[in-house]
Amino acid sequence: MRRILLPIVVLAVIFALSCGEDQLLYPEWWLSATSPYNTLSNLEFCFNDYDVYPNVIKLVDSVIGEDFTFYFNPNDVGEQMGDYTIPEYWGKDEFMQAVNNMFNQAYKINFIIPILDQGEDAFGKPAGGDTTFVKNLVTINLILMVDATMGYQGQGFCDFEFHKGSDGLWRLCEWRDHTGSSICTQTTSLGEILAMYYQP
Repeated sequence: MRRILLPIVVLAVIFALSCGEDQLLYPEWWLSATSPYNTLSNLEFCFNDYDVYPNVIKLVDSVIGEDFTFYFNPNDVGEQMGDYTIPEYWGKDEFMQAVNNMFNQAYKINFIIPILDQGEDAFGKPAGGDTTFVKNLVTINLILMVDATMGYQGQGFCDFEFHKGSDGLWRLCEWRDHTGSSICTQTTSLGEILAMYYQP
């Protein structure tokens, strides 16, 4: 009997572990992405809790559409970040690489989107039947500490576009950065901060 049970137990454990690798574990604060508000709230949480959850980059990936595009502030396009020249935009792969590197290397990240604290009614909701939702001129504030004493701040406005998938969930598909020195000479832009962590 033991000889029969042992292989069954081993197979069950292997199956459970393999399922666990593919299964995304959601933290207690996770909101179902049934609205653009929830999707952006989840993204804000990911940036702030980047050092708490080992699968946080997978959580970021889950709220961003496959056709995602990040548009840099036009004032940043052509700027040199080390050996890298900032382009007009990134696709999802470039954006995710930069964010992942930032999460792995940052000392501390504080990412605030103030309108989210006012609730979904203040943020806005899609009309019934809509599969696209655009929210322009959203104030954001990203403070990234490189170490205990040195950091960068990207502050200003961003435009966000969300698309509703066939699964009924909303994902961020376009992010336009308007933060940076054109708004306040004491800060850098969100795009420049991300570009610091991109490795082509």
